Amino acid sequence: MRHAEKLAAALDALMAERGVPEVMPEAVRDAATFLESLPIGFPMPHIGIDPDGAISFDWSASRAYAFSVSADGSGRLAFAWIRGAHTGSGVRVVPPMGSRVRQIAVDDRR
Repeated sequence: MRHAEKLAAALDALMAERGVPEVMPEAVRDAATFLESLPIGFPMPHIGIDPDGAISFDWSASRAYAFSVSADGSGRLAFAWIRGAHTGSGVRVVPPMGSRVRQIAVDDRR
């Protein structure tokens, strides 16, 4: 199953729950484009829906090592990460369809 198909299945399951915010088609488009741009073999994230209707992707090895990306349909991806005592966040443009992400986040330590 391709990442976009896994995204659709996860969103269908989440949307069946009560109280889940509406997800805009543009957010689904940006989320699918992002997932399809991940390197082959990259682990599938936990998929969620934020209170504002953005689609979130979370990778978490532990409380001290985590990475999160959010697609809200604006054509930009917000991200945040924690690596031990270091944290960072930023915004990047959604990668063009058909491209592969080589580096998800730069080292934006704060």
